[in-house]
Amino acid sequence: MSIEQYQRAVSSLDKEIADLEKKKVASDRKAADARKKAANVSINKNTSASVVKTKMRQIDSYTSVALKAEKESADLQKKLLINGRGEIPLYSACKEKKFLRGKSRNM
Repeated sequence: MSIEQYQRAVSSLDKEIADLEKKKVASDRKAADARKKAANVSINKNTSASVVKTKMRQIDSYTSVALKAEKESADLQKKLLINGRGEIPLYSACKEKKFLRGKSRNM
């Protein structure tokens, strides 16, 4: 591979990693918002049984959304780890090529 091909590959991986990180942050935010909404549902001692039942369903719904978002976040984290491993050899190969190219010019 030429140095330009390595640079394009590294650039492509950088973009993919940035996109995954952005999606992970959005997923984490969604999970936190859902957890917050579930925690803010209030039930007091004067609440009727039917309202309690409705509010419990609402809490379950928010919790379900939070769990989905957390699962998505974990999947994205897994992809980030996999991409990060692939990026390291590319960076080192790219740097090595630049180093070798620079040495050959100086000789």
